[in-house]
Amino acid sequence: MQKDKIAKLILIWYFVENVSVLLFLILIWEIASEIWNNPVFPSPIGVIREAYLLIISKELWLHIKTSFIRFISGYGIGVFLGVGIGGLMGIYRGWEELFTIPINIFRHIPGLAWIPLAVIWFGIGLKASIFVIALAAFFPVAINVALGLQRVGHIYIKAALTLGVKRNSLFMITRVLIPAALKSIFAGLRIGLAAGWAAIVAAEMVATTSGLGFMIQYYRRLLATNKVVVAMIIISLIGFLMDLTLRYLERRLLRV
Repeated sequence: MQKDKIAKLILIWYFVENVSVLLFLILIWEIASEIWNNPVFPSPIGVIREAYLLIISKELWLHIKTSFIRFISGYGIGVFLGVGIGGLMGIYRGWEELFTIPINIFRHIPGLAWIPLAVIWFGIGLKASIFVIALAAFFPVAINVALGLQRVGHIYIKAALTLGVKRNSLFMITRVLIPAALKSIFAGLRIGLAAGWAAIVAAEMVATTSGLGFMIQYYRRLLATNKVVVAMIIISLIGFLMDLTLRYLERRLLRV
């Protein structure tokens, strides 16, 4: 009981501390905007006002919905392929030898470099964005899944073998290897999420006519910096919330 109270107090203190830092940074931002007094340098009050107008006009919700649908589609494909190929690489040596060199070559190509080809192949719109997001998410997921499975402690494998479990059996994979590699798998999912979310913003700047990335590019041309900052903040908040969700799922699964 006492430990629960201490844990709650620590959590409250952590929250207050972080909010205080955030408020301090906003104050510095407001002071800087007052000192500079430049139309293209937005103030916190101006950004909040613009965010309110964008929300009630439903324009912001439309861009958020469009970006989120694109991201979930691309990220889902990237995770599916990454977990599948990474799993094969981590469990079977032949698959590791087959995919290691291609993955290590292509993973060094930035997501931005794929955008021109994506537009040529798929045109401007949904397919091009999904392709870029899937690629960005695939590599960190595949690599971390493979490494996590390969680094499972021999003590777990030997214990299972001693109990009569076959090395490459379904039971060994689902009950021994995957649970032991969950931390590394979730690390890959989180890195892939960040890479994919960053890629969608870049892709939407040149390969779409809607979405948060398009919103940034469109209002940049109009020098509407308040709206640009609103889009940036929304991108940051959505990314933070998605990462928080993965962290919560990781804690729940690792606790079991």
